[in-house]
Amino acid sequence: MNETFFTFHEKKHPFVAIKFAASLDGKMATSTGASKWITCESARKYARSLRAQYQAVLVGINTVLVDNPNLGARMKGKKDPIRIILDPKLQIPAKAQVLRDHNVIIATTIKAGKVKKEQLEDKGFTVLVFDSEHIPIPELLSALKEKEIISILVEGGGETLGNFVDAGIVNKVYAFHAPILIGGKDAVSIGGEGPQTIKESLHLKNISYKKFDDNLLTIGYM
Repeated sequence: MNETFFTFHEKKHPFVAIKFAASLDGKMATSTGASKWITCESARKYARSLRAQYQAVLVGINTVLVDNPNLGARMKGKKDPIRIILDPKLQIPAKAQVLRDHNVIIATTIKAGKVKKEQLEDKGFTVLVFDSEHIPIPELLSALKEKEIISILVEGGGETLGNFVDAGIVNKVYAFHAPILIGGKDAVSIGGEGPQTIKESLHLKNISYKKFDDNLLTIGYM
């Protein structure tokens, strides 16, 4: 068990890292949702390897619906992380790759259908229901802490990343950038409300960099 993660968890909430891949103009997908592939293969391979360093990996339901990701470590000898899906209406398809085993937690709201919830629970999946129309990030992390989860890697999508940033509950950032420009006012970027001023923006500290061909990874802490 990572001592830093454990110490942080004991005092506050699970250690939260966010990871995203973007163009130079900060777009994570085109206006049609196309994102394969913004970064190069070596960068994507490293990004996948990060999953093995965290106890859980988290995405929003749109990522599941659009990309149908595996979210596994995909590394020989490495255990898959717990897969956490934020799904306010329980739209997750029964055949989604993330539901390949019971190593899954689905967070939902009062907008979820009762029948779908019972079906998922009958199949052995953990379903957390929050008494609101949106999943409150602080309350979610408190519930995950109670389940002894000490570290989470948030992979997307844009709104999910933005909600974590807005909540001020981000401890580490992995930002991959490729030397391309996507443009488009409806293209996908980090969502949420965002700060009112530049001064209120989240500023990274203890920054380091890694290069993958012509792609650049920025790693920093909050």
